[in-house]
Amino acid sequence: MDWRSLLIGLLCGFLLEWLVDIFYFRRRLREKPVERPEPKPIAPSATIYDTSETEESGLREENARLTHALSQIRHENEELRLGVRSNQWRLDQAIKEIHETRSAKVVAIVKDIFERVEGIGPVYQQRLWDAGILKYSDLAATSEERLRQIIRPQDWQNLDFLSWRREAAQFAAESLEQPHE
Repeated sequence: MDWRSLLIGLLCGFLLEWLVDIFYFRRRLREKPVERPEPKPIAPSATIYDTSETEESGLREENARLTHALSQIRHENEELRLGVRSNQWRLDQAIKEIHETRSAKVVAIVKDIFERVEGIGPVYQQRLWDAGILKYSDLAATSEERLRQIIRPQDWQNLDFLSWRREAAQFAAESLEQPHE
């Protein structure tokens, strides 16, 4: 390909674009656009209400009565809104108190504090609780092998599971002897 081929290609492209412009775009410009009629303005209504003085005074009285009723409804609405807010606050307080009471009772009823047993600290206590051992009687009834699986002691730790079970049995017996609240 030499420069002549490039020049001929450019001239052919220019000629083609010129023909499209003349026969398509300019023809559309020569056509007249469609004329649309302008919308007519709407005339204001010529009807004027003719009311007598008695009708007018009746309408004023009704307007005053409706305005008074509206102000009473707004007042009642505000009173109800304030009542709902105060009742919502009371309801929130009651729900909070119920949750606190339930939480306190659940801890007192469901779980015994195993830290009273010698050798059990907060970590072992939590592991026992997580395993479902919640009462002293449960701890006393659990086998030493099962306790070893739950606690997972290191090789260097020498834990006396038998004494844990004995102390738990004593605490369970004491809790049975004490009257419940």
